[in-house]
Amino acid sequence: MKKAHLRQSALSLLALAGALALSLSPASAEILTYTAALDSAQVVPSPTVSVPPKTLSPGKGTAELVYDTTKKTITWTISYSGLSGPARSVKLHSPASAGHVANATVVNYGDIETLPIKSDYATQVGAPVSDAFDKALRDGNVYVQIGTTAYPLGEVRGQLSLKK
Repeated sequence: MKKAHLRQSALSLLALAGALALSLSPASAEILTYTAALDSAQVVPSPTVSVPPKTLSPGKGTAELVYDTTKKTITWTISYSGLSGPARSVKLHSPASAGHVANATVVNYGDIETLPIKSDYATQVGAPVSDAFDKALRDGNVYVQIGTTAYPLGEVRGQLSLKK
């Protein structure tokens, strides 16, 4: 009788240890996808720079960012067409809601003439996603802007939003 009771207690203890180990394991990765449609209508002139004026470019673009919240990594794919010339910069600005401006958080001057543009946060910033950028992204306060020679401060812009 004692052996059976000890065996039952040992099995109960093992089951409890297994359940505890599962509850302490890291949460599964949450992968969030953000998208933006870029156009000139969304460009907001800088309050500190008067030239160039607001763009009337027929240019268009799309952006998709994939954010792994566990690894704190972001990768992106950006395409564009119809700009006044080749892209000279692709920037992610934060924190700013639509219609407002913010400093560039991520600046990509690399291979941006080969479409689509593919890069990642760590390559451009040299670090994992910061808590401030994480918050801005989740709050919808990050925008993508493409600059050209004619419009170095932005020819097209798009506000990122969580893909549903």
